[in-house]
Order: sequence, then structure tokens, then C-alpha cells
Amino acid sequence: MISETLEDAIAAALGNPRVDPHGDPIPTKKGQIETRSGIPLTSADLHQEYRLVRVLMQDEERLRYLGTLGLYPNARITLRERAPFEGPLLIAIDGEHHALAHDMAKYLLVIPWED
Repeated sequence: MISETLEDAIAAALGNPRVDPHGDPIPTKKGQIETRSGIPLTSADLHQEYRLVRVLMQDEERLRYLGTLGLYPNARITLRERAPFEGPLLIAIDGEHHALAHDMAKYLLVIPWED
């Protein structure tokens, strides 16, 4: 366990983040947890821009793979195509196109992109 002083210093050094690197909310000192809403990428509308707000998986290999695609919280994603029968999705991330398995995309929560 660390002291509250050290905890405050770490939080300040990191810019007082409200979410962790997966987009999971970080509880406040009072134990309150901000609700993070979003829809699975598999349910997103085609040709609309979305912001990745949360990754609902912890598997290290899959997370590394998502990172190689640029799929981090706040990434701008456009769903280009959806194959039938839970097939892969074709997505664009910052202009680069990638195929993404349906069973991975369902764990990515997105919200509409707003400038």
C-alpha cells in the first residue's frame, strides 16, 4: 500500500487521469466511479466516426495486437464494412484500414466522434 501523499503525487505527475490505459474508470478518493457508456464496435453504424472509450478485455496478447493497430482509448475509428455471420469488420483508424475479428471488436466500446 502507498501513502495518500505518494498517490496524489503520482496522479498529478500523470495529469490526474480519470481512466486507466484500457479506458476503465479510476475511482475517486471517495470511491466514486464514473460511468463509462458506449456501444460495442460491432453495433456501430457504417461510415460513421467513433471514439474508442473502453477496451473490455485484459488478455495481454490481444491488447498488444490492438495496440499495433492503433486501437487505444480516444482513437478515431470508422467502421467501413461488416461481414455477415459475425465475420470480420473492416475498420479505418486514422486513415489506415484493418480487418478486425468480430470476437475482438465486441469488446471495444465506442461513442460517436465529436469535435
